[in-house]
Amino acid sequence: MTNHTNRAVILKQRPQGEIQEGDLTLEERPVRELKEGEVLAKVLWLSLDPYMRPRMNDAKGYMDPIGLDEVVVGESVARIVESRSDDLKVDDLVTCYSGWQEYVVFPANAEMVYKIEPKDNVPLQAYLALPGCPDAPVIAA
Repeated sequence: MTNHTNRAVILKQRPQGEIQEGDLTLEERPVRELKEGEVLAKVLWLSLDPYMRPRMNDAKGYMDPIGLDEVVVGESVARIVESRSDDLKVDDLVTCYSGWQEYVVFPANAEMVYKIEPKDNVPLQAYLALPGCPDAPVIAA
């Protein structure tokens, strides 16, 4: 195991209407050792989008539902803190689908992982905003 402990928001039961106490839990889990080609990223910013709530239901839609006892889905801006890849180095910034958790392990060449080249006067959370999606709030992790 690495020296990191992950905190993740887990879907424990399907919400009936608005999310209630017990639908989600915060769990701590150790972060496993990296395999060759993988990276460990610390989530800095997390997007909170309208599509996330319907995915908590057990209904087929344009995206699969979140499984019970799984991390709630979500896109994030994250910093690489450990790497066993030549593609992403420690301190690189990326956007990825980490879900609602503090740390995430994934292959450096995974789909939907994009390296960020920070620009002056552009806050990191801006890399989560999409044109035409102005209502999606972004929260600090």
